[in-house]
Amino acid sequence: GDLSRQTDGKGLPEMLTLEVVQKLDAGFRFSNEEGSFPFRGQSLSFPLLSEVLNRYSNPMIITVQSNVVDVHKKLIELLKGQSKLPTILIHSDYDIILQTIKNHEPHWAVGLGRAELTRSFMMNSLFLEPAMTLSGDLFISSGFQRSQPIVTDSLFKELNRRRLEVYLSDINTENELVWAMNHPVAAILTERPTFIYRLILTKLAQTPQSE
Repeated sequence: GDLSRQTDGKGLPEMLTLEVVQKLDAGFRFSNEEGSFPFRGQSLSFPLLSEVLNRYSNPMIITVQSNVVDVHKKLIELLKGQSKLPTILIHSDYDIILQTIKNHEPHWAVGLGRAELTRSFMMNSLFLEPAMTLSGDLFISSGFQRSQPIVTDSLFKELNRRRLEVYLSDINTENELVWAMNHPVAAILTERPTFIYRLILTKLAQTPQSE
């Protein structure tokens, strides 16, 4: 996406050199619950994906945001070159990237592209969930649109029948979190991790413990 979403710069990263991108303030847009920006001016820059893979061993989602030439080859080469690879899910809006990676590395987990997600929601609206063709290993989607949940109970049921885990993104409010916790959601993605983490702890503390 556009660099203005996270940094003090603008434009698409693939249109700039690595030197220019790494000079941008990567913490410029991140705010805390008080509305201030504690990471601005802290010399934070974007790390290379190879640096992230070498530093962290916890499961991660790699989102390919640009359909540039041979991006799938470069990603496959990078990941296969890692001596110790964490559990990784590859996600992208571009179906062709996910399909190509899956064809090359069938054991790697990939999500659904934008076109396939759109078709699944259309089939769901027509009550034709069993006829859906889903090529991904997980179902990753925004949880809400215009404050309304977009994954219905019938779609959850069909995804569960197919043993596809559901990951919901853009879970940023208490109401959205409560809704997600009351549905078979395997993971949530949020732009407010501290706020959501505190809410989860509060909700868990309020849950009666079974004896």
